[in-house]
Amino acid sequence: MFGMPIEVITLLLSVLGGAVMKMWAQAQKDKADQQKMLMQKFSASEDSVAAARSYDTPNAQWIRRFLVAKEELLKVETKDDKATNEKK
Repeated sequence: MFGMPIEVITLLLSVLGGAVMKMWAQAQKDKADQQKMLMQKFSASEDSVAAARSYDTPNAQWIRRFLVAKEELLKVETKDDKATNEKK
């Protein structure tokens, strides 16, 4: 078969199989590392949100209220602009 002894063929197949398994294991390790980093990112985000919530002074409350009101007004203005553009 192919002019090679069976030992060489089985050696080549085992080397190729090992290489495929090594690449597959590395891909799984990379996915696990990616998931770990993603969880660390969300943990850091949760920590910053918790820190912002614990910073509870009257001035911070007014600033948050102002920002929320501003965002709501921007949404209303955007909806009004879209409605006016659709009528034209």
